[in-house]
Amino acid sequence: MKRSEQFSLKKRIKSFEYAFAGLRVLLREEHNSWIHLAAAVCVGVAGIFFHISPMEWIAVVIVIGMVIASEIINSSLERTADFIKAERDDRKR
Repeated sequence: MKRSEQFSLKKRIKSFEYAFAGLRVLLREEHNSWIHLAAAVCVGVAGIFFHISPMEWIAVVIVIGMVIASEIINSSLERTADFIKAERDDRKR
């Protein structure tokens, strides 16, 4: 049985650096991410304005997280597909 690697705070910090670098790329290069971010801010302001309950805040934060996660997954799949086959396919659907 293989011995698992010991915990390293340095490696954990480095993994967060990579994650934040990926978010910077997302915001810099994916224009739809700005639309999602603007919508999230608008929802947050509306939540404050309408004094939503703590449970409603939890739901809002979860849904915003799901939308952003979906955008990240979609962008990564698009980039992977572009990497595999860069030319465009103009077939009608």
